[in-house]
Amino acid sequence: MPAVKVCPKCGSENVKVDHTNAKAAAGFGAASYLCLDCGFTGSLFPEISKESKDA
Repeated sequence: MPAVKVCPKCGSENVKVDHTNAKAAAGFGAASYLCLDCGFTGSLFPEISKESKDA
């Protein structure tokens, strides 16, 4: 069952890894994510299963 990251601010699934976070990109910190809809960035983006969202 596939899972998707969801923006905690706006609820969008349009989330990508934020490669502008130099420490995370170098492996010295938690991965950072970027919401392409509202611009929110952070490392705590919840993951939900596609099945639970469709239900």
